[in-house]
Amino acid sequence: MKQLFKTSAIYFIGQICSKLIWFLLLPLYTNFISVTDYGFYDLVISILNVVIPVVFIEIWSGSLRFTLETQDTNEKRIILNNCIIISFISLAIFSIMFILTYIITPFDSPAIIYIYSLVWVMQLIALSVTRAYGHNILYAISGIISVIVNFVISVISIKIFGGSLEVMFYGMISSYIVQIMLVEFKLKIIRNFHITDIDRNLIKELFLFCFPLSFNSIVHWLLEGFNKIIINAKLGIAINGIYAVANKFSVVINLFVSVFLLAWQEVIFKITDINEKEYYYNYATNMFIKALGAVVILIIPIIQLAFPYIIGDDYASAFGLIPILILSIYINSINGVFSTLFSSEKKTKYLLYCKITMALINVLTMLYFVNIIGSYASPISLCISYLIGMAMEVCIVKKIITFKLEIGNLISFSIMYIISTFIYTSNNNLLSIIFFISATIIYLFIFKDFLITLKNNIANKKLNK
Repeated sequence: MKQLFKTSAIYFIGQICSKLIWFLLLPLYTNFISVTDYGFYDLVISILNVVIPVVFIEIWSGSLRFTLETQDTNEKRIILNNCIIISFISLAIFSIMFILTYIITPFDSPAIIYIYSLVWVMQLIALSVTRAYGHNILYAISGIISVIVNFVISVISIKIFGGSLEVMFYGMISSYIVQIMLVEFKLKIIRNFHITDIDRNLIKELFLFCFPLSFNSIVHWLLEGFNKIIINAKLGIAINGIYAVANKFSVVINLFVSVFLLAWQEVIFKITDINEKEYYYNYATNMFIKALGAVVILIIPIIQLAFPYIIGDDYASAFGLIPILILSIYINSINGVFSTLFSSEKKTKYLLYCKITMALINVLTMLYFVNIIGSYASPISLCISYLIGMAMEVCIVKKIITFKLEIGNLISFSIMYIISTFIYTSNNNLLSIIFFISATIIYLFIFKDFLITLKNNIANKKLNK
């Protein structure tokens, strides 16, 4: 577990900046960018979030999974070079698709969207290389620097160009380019690329592993991107912009989750002994559910207090959506932990079955509820589908390894969530402050033993130095 905490701490440093940057940019965007432009931007990102992983078969996940199996630097290089070769083929396919899409259905800012897509893929591959070689500190530092670049360029762009659609892409593109350059300078990805490293059998093995993951991206889009399309079609692009802003408040939850999953992947992928894996999986999964629940409960009153100060008046109706969206993210994050085991055991087809079921349920419930409760249909549909998916994943996981889900954690979370949401919707600042202080005391007591152990480990480490 020490390795998990150490890796998590490194990723936390890098991820906290990249996730929290949206809190800094939200006041800027919601006061200078129109609701319509923000809605279109979010729609483009949601579409790219499914198209790019599908076309590029999520090769960056395959590169990490295969490279962590070996300690041989030469073998790692061969695996990564074959991943790059697959990426070149995928890039050609993506470029053709992009051009044809624009010819058939013209859209705004095609050049900037294509450049964004290209550098995003390069950034994903570059970051997978840093993790493959164990350069987690480089991963974190490059992330911090890229976030600073993103913020500075975004502010300058708005000052120069005003509240146009393109300025939201300028910061992201600049930050990705800087991050790619930092990784290339340190790890020499281009210099280490050799065409002679092509291995057809390896490419086939990578493809068979990654292909189901690419379908997961389609299913993921049916779980979230589809909802945005329906909101846009039924309620208008302005409502989609408001929904997108409400979603941004999940950044703290996503920070916690992404840090854990990044570290968890590296730890669990390296374990080969089944008994050791079962211990890690039972302890870490139940601890994660309990800890994430605490984060969710504590963040809700903070959002209620901060909302009026960071969100423009045009986006005020996003307020009511936030607690339900956060709940859907909590449930899906638990699914994410279970998904890691499927990848670890190279049983990604089971993950695909669960995702397809969740997607179908989401599509049906979204189409039914959207005309009744408007944009609230999306988070409610997601909660229903994620809960059913979680039940399926738990059943399948139990067939792979010995696993016991501590139901008490979910029951206690449900009680605290109902209380926190009731206080949130009352919009009473005093009640929110009292609840936050009370909840903090409760969770400090719940995690007392864990915190004492962590404190002792840190103290012992200092003494050993």
